[in-house]
Amino acid sequence: MAAVCAFYSPELASGGVSWAVSGYPLLVRHIPMKLLAWFGWLVAATAVGALFFLWLRCDDLAARNRTLEAHLRGSPPPNVGGVSDTTKAQAPRAGQETQTSHGSKQATESIAKQISLMKGEWRESYRIASELAKLDPAIVLDVLKGTWNSIASPSDRQQILKAFQLSGNARVLEVLDLGMTDRDSTVREWAAEYLQLYAFVDLSDAQDYASWRDRFLTMPTHEVVRSNAREYLSRLGGLQSSAVDGAAFDATANALRRYAKSADVAKALVESGLSDVLEKWIATGNPSAVKSTLATFAEYPIDEQTQRRVVLPFLERPEFRIDAIGALAHEGNGWAVDVLTPFLKSQDDGELWASARALAAVGDRRVVALMINTIIADGTERTLHGIGQYGLEAVTGVRYDPKRDARWWGQWWQENQARFK
Repeated sequence: MAAVCAFYSPELASGGVSWAVSGYPLLVRHIPMKLLAWFGWLVAATAVGALFFLWLRCDDLAARNRTLEAHLRGSPPPNVGGVSDTTKAQAPRAGQETQTSHGSKQATESIAKQISLMKGEWRESYRIASELAKLDPAIVLDVLKGTWNSIASPSDRQQILKAFQLSGNARVLEVLDLGMTDRDSTVREWAAEYLQLYAFVDLSDAQDYASWRDRFLTMPTHEVVRSNAREYLSRLGGLQSSAVDGAAFDATANALRRYAKSADVAKALVESGLSDVLEKWIATGNPSAVKSTLATFAEYPIDEQTQRRVVLPFLERPEFRIDAIGALAHEGNGWAVDVLTPFLKSQDDGELWASARALAAVGDRRVVALMINTIIADGTERTLHGIGQYGLEAVTGVRYDPKRDARWWGQWWQENQARFK
């Protein structure tokens, strides 16, 4: 800059350092305007170039993030870089394999880091495991296999089993396999309990599990459930009257009700012929078997024709009537509303309460008006209590209160009936 000053204005150069302040007006006056314009363009071009570089860098980082997210979620990377749909099937560009491999590595490292955050606090561990269960099953399973023995807390490993089982993860059986071979007995117990929802048998014994594992571990989960459901029902169908009388039957019926808590398992059992087995058990005539089997009906989506044929006759038998009412208490049984409504007027408290519960469980909006009309027509405290506590509370969300009499419910219905049409 001093050379420029000397060339255009010798007096500025002779002024030494003081030119920077006192000589600035002279500098501007003596430097040609073309040079100033050139210098301004240079500064502007430099700024534009810097901004363009920053934009490219941000775009590259965004692309990397999208690629990593795609790998974590198990979907192909987004169409970054302007590749059209018609060129996706062509040979990958140079470096594309490296980018994919890099993304997989990042996904693996991210999953491993999440697992390392589990410190024995079961709520937090379950939250983390639930998020992992939503990601690419193959990548997560590989990481779990590599890190399972390094997860110090048995509670953390239990929460992983629970999260993957509840999520319906496609590789859940292989995750449960890690639990079945775990070094800690409590983890193995959890794994065996969850595995019963797929095997329908206790596989706590290592040899029993090894045999089952060889047959089913590599099969798709839905095929495993269907195949094991058929075998299970075949065993149940072989129960004789003597077995039905004993504790073995009660344990079996309880297990069936537990399996019903999984909608997929319940559907597989019904499709595999559960109703035939239940009908066979009821046909034994054994009172204990009849009551337990009717209770099982309420847990499964048995078809209307079977329910009418098997369950309704027991409504005519006082000793089984409450059980039969309960057997119809299944969501979607709208056809049963007309069958159940008359029992709201029963003089037997058990029948009144059972019918109110059953109507609430059916999930048909008509039942609210039916229940309220029954309360208004009857007017007794007994009916108000039975229907209010066991029926209306579940359907309307209004907690039972003995002060809320027939008049109160009538007013409530006038204000809220539009919600139930």
